[in-house]
Amino acid sequence: MSAIVRFSAAVAFSADRRQRWRQFCLIGSAALAAFLILLSCALGLLSVTSPVRAGSLLGVPTTAQAEGVPGLSPDGAVAAVVERGTLAMGRQVPTVWIEPMLGHEDDPAAVPRGLTTLPDPGEAVLSPALVSAGYTAEDLGWLSSDAGSGSGGAIGYEGLAAASEPLIFVRPAPGATLGEGGAITYIATFTESDPNAVYGGYSYDPEVISSSMMIPGVLMYLIAPSIALLISSSRARSLVRDERLRFLHLLGASSFRARAAMALETALLGIVGSLIGALVYAVSSRWLTVIPATSVRLLPGDLVLPWWAYSLPVAAVTGCAAVCGALGRIRLRRNGGRARAGHRIAVAALVLSVVCVMTAATPWVSSSYGSTVLFSGTIGMLIALPLAVPAITAGVARSMSGTKSPVLWAAARRLRHDSVHLSRIASIMGMLIIVVSVAISLWASAAATQAEGSAPSETQVLAVGWRGDPDSGLSAARRAFADVHRDVLIVPVLSQDDSKGPLPRLLDIDDCNSFTAFFGGDASVLCTPGRSTALSDFAEQNTGMRIPDSSARLLPSGGLGEDVMIYSKAPLAVEDVQRTLGFLPALNIALPAHSTTAPLPLVQWLIAGALAAFLILGMAIAREIGDRNVEDADRDLLYQRLGLSWRTADRLSWMVLLIPLLVSAATAFVCSLVIAYAGEVLQFARGDTVKLLAVAAVSLALPVSAVLVSIPARRATTAAVRQ
Repeated sequence: MSAIVRFSAAVAFSADRRQRWRQFCLIGSAALAAFLILLSCALGLLSVTSPVRAGSLLGVPTTAQAEGVPGLSPDGAVAAVVERGTLAMGRQVPTVWIEPMLGHEDDPAAVPRGLTTLPDPGEAVLSPALVSAGYTAEDLGWLSSDAGSGSGGAIGYEGLAAASEPLIFVRPAPGATLGEGGAITYIATFTESDPNAVYGGYSYDPEVISSSMMIPGVLMYLIAPSIALLISSSRARSLVRDERLRFLHLLGASSFRARAAMALETALLGIVGSLIGALVYAVSSRWLTVIPATSVRLLPGDLVLPWWAYSLPVAAVTGCAAVCGALGRIRLRRNGGRARAGHRIAVAALVLSVVCVMTAATPWVSSSYGSTVLFSGTIGMLIALPLAVPAITAGVARSMSGTKSPVLWAAARRLRHDSVHLSRIASIMGMLIIVVSVAISLWASAAATQAEGSAPSETQVLAVGWRGDPDSGLSAARRAFADVHRDVLIVPVLSQDDSKGPLPRLLDIDDCNSFTAFFGGDASVLCTPGRSTALSDFAEQNTGMRIPDSSARLLPSGGLGEDVMIYSKAPLAVEDVQRTLGFLPALNIALPAHSTTAPLPLVQWLIAGALAAFLILGMAIAREIGDRNVEDADRDLLYQRLGLSWRTADRLSWMVLLIPLLVSAATAFVCSLVIAYAGEVLQFARGDTVKLLAVAAVSLALPVSAVLVSIPARRATTAAVRQ
């Protein structure tokens, strides 16, 4: 055994020119795989802990009373909180209105995390993400405050779930109050965490996506591509590796010892690379905060892992490299009975994965488990496709055995007897098509959901609400618009008693003359006593809502505040309304869909994942093309000795390359269509055949273009060998 170890170490770290490419590929891919697996573990852990941490920032609500819901009783409260949304950065930003209870204005327990003190009345504290985007409190209708513990008085990172999380803390203006009841939550203390806190905290769209999306995502976009690159690199100069295996066998070494020697050689290079990757991650993880191609920024230390977590990824990478190193061929490659059995198993596994994905879209699988079944089938496709492509290619090659074209016949014969080796580029390209197609389908669904109803309102109308005294707030709102010379109509809205079924809301027209004049009606006709039906019809024609009649059963306002409709003949921007009415306590503007234009965090994570997978698999394809060029240069020389022209040799090489590529592209395209269909049935993906076809075409063009570019280098290598 010591002889095998010495031999393996000597080969692994040999200064032989032929070994350098293998050393570079294996050490580099092992380092990248270890780094990405560690990153994937950290991201998966973060997706679980981040919403829990966000929930812990909410504070502890007051003890539940008889109704059993915490936070509804003011007994023992230090502050009252109302959560709203504010339009900024093209998205709905969580806005926390906080009002200290009487006598607790200077109580530290009433101060949320991320603040040193409460802001003064009428002031707001913004998160660093909003400050970095150029926003100030004055832009949103409030006064700036430096009560935050962060840089420049912004909210400190200890009060945020992510560094890029947009968040605002606001205190009602002097003399204003949040009132009582309704959506208000009473907080007993902010200095402690509630073990039963709301999962996810304040965020509408958390910067760190949920574990149900993150864990399948890192498996698909980081771990699977990095393992594919590692497997590809472990086969670097595989013909040279196979020659060494046969040489050891000829010297009398058993097959087991020969394979053990090559496994150890690959493992030695793999462990060097994985240790380098682990070391780089350990050094850099504390400062890894930027998610490339996104606006997501994590907190420093979010991706730090405990020391014991490094052992498993290093062992996994080294073990994977060792297994791949031991899989060389001692005998010359021929698709014998054992190989054909392996091909059948691979095709069966791919079919089973496709059936699994299709089953997720059937009524037999409940919606709660549908996504799990679908992602399991998708991961199965990623594993089975690279194994099935050689089998399908060999089948296609056998069907071409009767062709009359000598070039096609020779290409089919090569593929029939060596499909595994000759389909490597195609197998990786198939993985690339699937991972990018899945990202396109998920992105299309998220983007379509965000864009639904995105056409601007033709009537320039906004629904607005606030808390506190309704009458004084309504008068103040009308004066505020008059002060900025905006011609708007503000009409209160009433709610009906819908205990027996849903009923539409009604307009409370307190100034009939102004209402009819705004919409071009005749006040002398519509505002006279006894014409309420005509006025109601006029209101419905212009606003879609009627006014109360004698049969309407209205709900009491309860002093919670006011809901109004704001009508404008000129375009009415949400930002302008926010800035004008920001003084109203707990201002709440119903945002039109077209107002939120920023890409959702989920979409950004998908883009980052697809880009990472594209780059990793692109490197694997480039590495395989490098190997293919060296092998083709030697084969070109053989063809020349046999009397074939350059043109015939090139046609043969192209056929051997293109047939597996076309097989892989077609198979991966069908798989991506199945995934998109199932995802659309489950309502979290949207398939577009044209886009998926474009992904397959572009993916097919990449290796073809790379081979075209590399032809001069191959010619130069052939000429050098001939000389």
